[in-house]
Amino acid sequence: MNLAKLFLIIKIALIAVAVVLLCFLLAQKFVQAPVLVYFVDLSEKESFVEGPFPIERTATVDCGFDKCKAVVFEPVYFNVYAPRKFTRAEVTIKYLLPRNLSASFGVKLNNGDYSFLLLPFNAGTGDFQQQKFEIDLKDAQYLKNKLQFIVSGPEINASHEKMQLENLEIKLIK
Repeated sequence: MNLAKLFLIIKIALIAVAVVLLCFLLAQKFVQAPVLVYFVDLSEKESFVEGPFPIERTATVDCGFDKCKAVVFEPVYFNVYAPRKFTRAEVTIKYLLPRNLSASFGVKLNNGDYSFLLLPFNAGTGDFQQQKFEIDLKDAQYLKNKLQFIVSGPEINASHEKMQLENLEIKLIK
């Protein structure tokens, strides 16, 4: 009789541990706050934001005060971890765009392999500037809990001057 009680206690304890572990893992997946913010310094590797990639299309350059990523060939992409669906994103980018180049920023849409919602960068001034993009994520593609953003500028491939990206802040809003 004592051995049966011992097995019952062990069984209950194992089930309780499994339930607690499952609850813990599920809680990691839920974001309680209405806003999720990532700040990415492109001179360092970030665990929740991948990119810019492909790495062959970028180069690390000295910006005078820090390291930046130069877009050597376009397009370049960023994957951003999104643990659930969000309604919009506010992306603030600090960049240098030469006067004779134009570029766009956008998000991958759910309706095709190469379908992106693109918004233009402000005209290049030759100096670093900051721009905020507000993007509706209603039609954005979530692939393995990641949103894909793009920086595109067809003129970059033919020019000797390159666009430089210093940092970006991504706010995912519920």
